[in-house]
Amino acid sequence: MASYVLKILNRDRAYYEGEVASTVLPGGKGSFGVLARHAPLVSTLEAGLCKARDSAGTLHTWRIGPGLVETALNRTTLFLDDPPQLAE
Repeated sequence: MASYVLKILNRDRAYYEGEVASTVLPGGKGSFGVLARHAPLVSTLEAGLCKARDSAGTLHTWRIGPGLVETALNRTTLFLDDPPQLAE
């Protein structure tokens, strides 16, 4: 499966940067998914779960607060108000 770069950060530092195959995010009007070569997108994020599956099939899950997401040029960046928390 094709992959792209996911980066999760807030104003203090980057918390994650890696190659992923898919991401599901909590948008303002419901959850939405991002795959490789997604059309350019800027959207708000609500508090909820961010789920990213890497190329090896491992699922990474974080609890995130509100923020923004930008997708362009096979890169998705989450700009969060607060640090993400690993979810179990």
